Amino acid sequence: SRKHAREILAELDRRKETDPRFRYRAIDFNPLAEAPHVVDLVSLTLALQQPADRLAWLSVLRAPFVGLDLDDLEHLAGAGRSATLPERLQSALEDKQGSGVSPSGRARLVRAGPILLDAARNRGRAPLRGRVESAWNALGGPACLGGAGELADCLTFFDLLDALVRGDIPIDRDVLGEHLGTLYAEPDPLAGECLQVMTIYGAKGLEFDTVILPGLNRETGKGESRLMHWFELAGEDRIVLSPMTATAERKSKGKEGDLVRFIADVDRQRQALEDGRLLYVAATRAVERLHLFISAPPGANGEVKPKTGTLLQPLWPAIRDEWAPILQEAAEAGEPGTQGRPDDRESPDRLPRLIRRLPADWRAPQLPPSAHGPGALPPESIEAIEFRWAGEDARHSGILVHRLLQHVGETGLERFEARGGMDARRDWCRWRLLSAGIRGKRGERVIERVSRAVEACLASQWGRWILGEHPESQCELALTALIDDRPRNLVIDRSFVFRGERWIIDYKTSEHDGGNLEAFLESEAERYGEQLRRYREALSINESRPIRTALYFPLLDCVHEPGRGPVDAFLWTN
Repeated sequence: SRKHAREILAELDRRKETDPRFRYRAIDFNPLAEAPHVVDLVSLTLALQQPADRLAWLSVLRAPFVGLDLDDLEHLAGAGRSATLPERLQSALEDKQGSGVSPSGRARLVRAGPILLDAARNRGRAPLRGRVESAWNALGGPACLGGAGELADCLTFFDLLDALVRGDIPIDRDVLGEHLGTLYAEPDPLAGECLQVMTIYGAKGLEFDTVILPGLNRETGKGESRLMHWFELAGEDRIVLSPMTATAERKSKGKEGDLVRFIADVDRQRQALEDGRLLYVAATRAVERLHLFISAPPGANGEVKPKTGTLLQPLWPAIRDEWAPILQEAAEAGEPGTQGRPDDRESPDRLPRLIRRLPADWRAPQLPPSAHGPGALPPESIEAIEFRWAGEDARHSGILVHRLLQHVGETGLERFEARGGMDARRDWCRWRLLSAGIRGKRGERVIERVSRAVEACLASQWGRWILGEHPESQCELALTALIDDRPRNLVIDRSFVFRGERWIIDYKTSEHDGGNLEAFLESEAERYGEQLRRYREALSINESRPIRTALYFPLLDCVHEPGRGPVDAFLWTN
């Protein structure tokens, strides 16, 4: 369940900061109401709406974009409890001596205090979203985010504020909590498809090379008392219904009523069948490897036995003879994972609590030159979108070839071919074309062109060299860099390191039916030379090795370096 994954996600979040291999995709998994950056925005909204909301103001002053220490926060909030925190903040700013506040706290208050007070004074004079978003930007909120996914979460929150205001819904903590409870944080856009976290229900119909099922010893059923117990009779329009037994009656009898116990027994049987079905669905998602993680500490009598209402229970008869002695021996040796927890349903977060905040002397970075201001490149100097010059069908075929070659590069040549190669991807291509409104014979012609390009690449030594295993290889590498005094968003088809050189490969699905192939390749190199120059300049910011750029034509089976001509085959054969 989502609840059981909290520790795992927290550990992955910690590790991905230093190792991109731990980036993961979790769709509709992390509730937006629990995301720290959204919690900070809720506090900021409530603080700007209500000066007397002490909790909201304390949360804002402690948030990463202000970042007061606890001592400074206590000094600011402790003295003069009859005054609101905005009034205390104003007094602290007017106190030139800054008595009681640390130098770091003073610097933070001087930077953030005027922004907060101005936004609070504009209540009723400016739209709520504008006040909150402007204050958040001025305080440095975007600088506290961990990536584009968290920025998307914040934009979703601002859109929610707009929707609530348009609906004339009063905004308070309960209203925001209720509406945020139906929203989930955006997945990491840099994660790719290699590592995914999802519920068993969400995995239905999917397959993965490796499936990891943690915490099979954790209870799946809710188990709490209900006001009304009921279930439907199979094949009938009637239901069996019983209210909760009164507390006094339950105490006098020492147990629930017969009907309540009967309904509970039926519920347990249904849950056991559902658990078995869930276990089957989870286990059959794995194509190559399945890892099951359990923790079954011995009971009071020393017997190793799974809890009722866990996914381990239906699995236990099949593994008991082999694993019970191993778990028993591990428990006697005091190994981790065999001693259990007071309550496996609510696992404590054992990760250290780290404070993330902006430096005391933080200042907003200077904005880059406007894309439409003086010095901006004229529109005609920007290259046309790839494939558009050759027609709509060529554009779609080029996009599909790029996606398929990305898939080959990320999954591996052997694995792609072992799973049916291009023939197994024709239905996927057909579905993508249908979503773009291309079908029938027209769609089949596009698929044939895509198939020829991909199969030619797989049959070519050039294609297998480009898509083979190399150090620091990446597909569809997205970069943003300041080039020619303006920010540019770039996507590099394929990049890797080979014999001490960084290679940048750009795929081209162009065909050439006439003669003079060399002249055609030179014209293509001239057409895309500026684009490759930008790729080189963007990568050179963090790359000390020599950089080589080339165009790869799978339908022509050649690799061409602008300024150098065709790449010699001895490059990778020797």
